[in-house]
Amino acid sequence: MKFVEVPGRLAEPAPAARWRRPVALALLPVLVVAAFAQYVADSYWLHRGRSLRTSRLGRWNGILYFVPLVVDVLVRLGWGALRPVLSLLVWALVVSTLVSMGERLWAVRELRRTARGLLAAGTGDRSRH
Repeated sequence: MKFVEVPGRLAEPAPAARWRRPVALALLPVLVVAAFAQYVADSYWLHRGRSLRTSRLGRWNGILYFVPLVVDVLVRLGWGALRPVLSLLVWALVVSTLVSMGERLWAVRELRRTARGLLAAGTGDRSRH
């Protein structure tokens, strides 16, 4: 990253260098918040359960969300060779988070479709809908 020398101020990243940060680094935190909100909403409000409904992919995502933080610290400490690994890892987490959110959305859609079928057949629990 190139730095601009400004008299009387600390060196700061050049404007062009600030915008070269990977889009995924900005996108991942937003997706993490959205995925967690979907997880909570699905578990508590849509299924009226007392515990969170987990998925295997969502669980691994939750664990791996901490790895980019560690790799970023290592890059900043001088391990620049890890920068491509960081970028690849972040993009992989963006994709897997989107897949996980899609799976959860699909499961909710299927559950509602099944519930409608049961209600139409007269065998469903009407108090839950």
